[in-house]
Amino acid sequence: MTQIISAFPCLGKTTLCNLNRDTIFDREFNESRSVRGMLPEEKAVFFQQCADMVDLQKNTNFYDYIFITDNPELVSLLDQDSIIHVYPDVFDDKVMEYYKKQVIERSGTEWYERVITQKLIHLKEHINQLLQNGYDVRLTNLEDRYIEDVYEFHPQIQLPKDNTIEQSINQGVRKLDMCTLQISPKGGWFNPVRSFYTQEQAIIILQDKYLVNVIEELPMEKSSLVNEKERFLLELEKKEENLDIYKADEKKE
Repeated sequence: MTQIISAFPCLGKTTLCNLNRDTIFDREFNESRSVRGMLPEEKAVFFQQCADMVDLQKNTNFYDYIFITDNPELVSLLDQDSIIHVYPDVFDDKVMEYYKKQVIERSGTEWYERVITQKLIHLKEHINQLLQNGYDVRLTNLEDRYIEDVYEFHPQIQLPKDNTIEQSINQGVRKLDMCTLQISPKGGWFNPVRSFYTQEQAIIILQDKYLVNVIEELPMEKSSLVNEKERFLLELEKKEENLDIYKADEKKE
């Protein structure tokens, strides 16, 4: 039977899915961007269709696990008894300090402030409500930091080995273990490296976790630059008007 796991951002959904593409499906809806400009009734239709898609995919029983967002507007439309909820331990300041550091290293301060900060506002209340309702909630901590650390997957699921790939990427790809050859960062000769499978995984993680974030930010960066240009032109126009008024007053005198 397919298990649905609803997880907070940056807890390892993408990494696990990339390692197990035949058994895990990461059901992304990009809901924060998808519902822009929608009326409340339109948003309701959108999330209902998302929930229907999750249920349809779950009922096929093709995948062992389906990962979904933690967005309450979606999760509330699903059978809560069939969902595992995974969150960082928002009740522990040290855990959240470490979580923030990891997210910023991966996606940047702007993304953290724009996405995560808003989600944290009511998170304690939301988790307490889930617990009061008797739902299955797993909290990560300083020792158990990712989904695979707080939830036991089937034995055939391939798990990251101490998250060495992601740690290497977060450190600037200093020590990527690859099955072939690696070019020295300083442009020297090829350096031999060790393991068998991490090259493809590292490329997938770079593409899915980092390049996607950058690409998604481009339209907003463009919009910001356009707005900045328009503001500058308006200020320039006002200064020219003030200069004309000043010159007119000088002529009158």
